[in-house]
Amino acid sequence: MILSSTTLTGITEKPSLFEDVDFICGFADQTSGATGYPYADRLRNTNKWLYKFAIEAWKADGSWTFDDSNYTDLPIATNSLVNGQSDYTLPTSLLKIERVSYKNASGDYVDLEYLDKRTLPEIGNDDAGLPTGYYLIGNSIFLTPKPDTSLLTATAGLRIYFKREIKELTKADAGTSLGIPESFIDFVSNGVSREYCVRNDMVRLKVIDTDIERLKIEIKKFFSKRQTSKNERMIGRYTSYE
Repeated sequence: MILSSTTLTGITEKPSLFEDVDFICGFADQTSGATGYPYADRLRNTNKWLYKFAIEAWKADGSWTFDDSNYTDLPIATNSLVNGQSDYTLPTSLLKIERVSYKNASGDYVDLEYLDKRTLPEIGNDDAGLPTGYYLIGNSIFLTPKPDTSLLTATAGLRIYFKREIKELTKADAGTSLGIPESFIDFVSNGVSREYCVRNDMVRLKVIDTDIERLKIEIKKFFSKRQTSKNERMIGRYTSYE
């Protein structure tokens, strides 16, 4: 489903999220819908509820993880290692680290263990060698021991698998498909409709809330089909919808 369409002329055209919102909110047509619930407000709330969907998907914590399909790359970051340098900046869109590896001398990636920095004596004073673990401070990841590049492959030597923020939609993305599974688009359309109805049409709110709770259960089932044994580390970020 695309974000919005103002030229729908027949059932052969692709439906849009905003048309679904018109239906849920009870607007007679697109014109009255746009007047009663401006598209700028809908867009802001669409991004808000895409984040809410992502949170529900991530909470399932299975190995079938969610990533916004509007990204053109994978949620994997690589960085070259510098001899004797332990700290490296994390990707700005990162929310949660799933796995960290370094590349050994044979070119194979070896997983590193997450370490609680509070348990480490003399942080940063270790000798260079082959990394065995990592810890986090602020927006940086620290390897310990710090890498000795004579013992490993430095180029693209650090690899981080992570969960990331959604790719926020703008008004230029009117014809863009939402980057989530089609079967859960109504979670977002109900959420966007809820933002309007909680202020203007309380009668519809109970039905909307019932649908949202039902969909939360379905999202959890979908993304928890397989369990993962990997320890994960959450990185908090603040997002404003103002």
